[in-house]
Amino acid sequence: MRLWQRLRTRSWFVPAFFLLIAAPGLFQTLLPDPQREEQRVLATVPARPTTLDQARHLPDAVDGWLKDRFGLRQPLVRLNNWLRWQIFGEIATPRIVIGRNGRLFLAGHDDAPASLITSLCGVGIGDATIERAAGIIERGLTRVRAAGFDAALLLVPTAPRLYPEDIPEPFATACAGLRPPVDRVVARVQASAVGPDLIYPLDLMLSLKGQAEPIPRQHFHWAGEAPVRVAEAVAEGHWQLPRTLTLPLRRIGRSSDLNRLNPGMGASDPIREPDVRAVGIRTCSGVACGPIEGLTPGAEFALERYRRPEPGPRLLIVADSFGDEIGRNFLEQFGEVWHIATNNLAGLSPADRQVLADALRARFQGERLLYIYHDAAALDGLDVITDLFWPPPA
Repeated sequence: MRLWQRLRTRSWFVPAFFLLIAAPGLFQTLLPDPQREEQRVLATVPARPTTLDQARHLPDAVDGWLKDRFGLRQPLVRLNNWLRWQIFGEIATPRIVIGRNGRLFLAGHDDAPASLITSLCGVGIGDATIERAAGIIERGLTRVRAAGFDAALLLVPTAPRLYPEDIPEPFATACAGLRPPVDRVVARVQASAVGPDLIYPLDLMLSLKGQAEPIPRQHFHWAGEAPVRVAEAVAEGHWQLPRTLTLPLRRIGRSSDLNRLNPGMGASDPIREPDVRAVGIRTCSGVACGPIEGLTPGAEFALERYRRPEPGPRLLIVADSFGDEIGRNFLEQFGEVWHIATNNLAGLSPADRQVLADALRARFQGERLLYIYHDAAALDGLDVITDLFWPPPA
């Protein structure tokens, strides 16, 4: 009591006391958006109740909001994730499965059930799914080629196909003896008229295991040298283009995909990736590319451009997230690459999507077009092959 009375007589104590109490909340305002950091929808500020029932539930709503927004939440979430990983080998997100030998597998996209591993090995995938997936690819490539594009589709095998020996239980038992369905889709399409336009570099990527891992152990996206070798196979093998630039490789520690879904893990993989700056390659995204004739700022949102100092042919890439790691590698054979990230198309208005489609058709008709998608996307149906250029009604 006497200590409290002595402290109250000091002019600095009261403001210091309240500043200390407010510090966590003030510090929180300086941190990144917690909703983006935690990759989930956080509780919003409860609305003022207008009915008796809403008033009864107000304390629970306030409690949920405080749990998601209290000061220093993000550093504590990061610390919790790190401790669980380091001490118990646990991860907080259900979207990732830890396999044998410490390999990560993506269990499902977004909030979908954890069935991605079993789907890719063939559990529950019947002939109707194979026929539907193959038919969409055949019709899509046929229509795009008829529109004047020199088009091809690159399907990228992912960890369940490349590393079946690392699939954990109970998935391994469920997958035993099944033929991977994407192999069946590829065989079906390659027997059709558009067969030469489907590229499935399974053998090449399997041959790189142990020397330039196609998918680093703590990733579920590919990274490093393997995408360079696949780009060379596509440009020089499929399109018969000469290599006019060689990308030097540098050794780095690449932050794991785990860190994005589970903040604070600090996991990484050593890889050798192209040193694009060393050879003068320039990269820009969205409106940072500057005004482009025929495109609105909104339409540019889905665009990345890669250019090298030396001239060369142009390439248009339309891809999911597996295109991010390979796009610049094509500058060994091309002078300029445009990369449309279809994951960003949802952020475009219908008007901007139409502007983008019209501009790409006008600019790249008669030139090379490469679709790049991971293997599971083929099973979902690659309607995007045609949807980009002929957007469905809003």
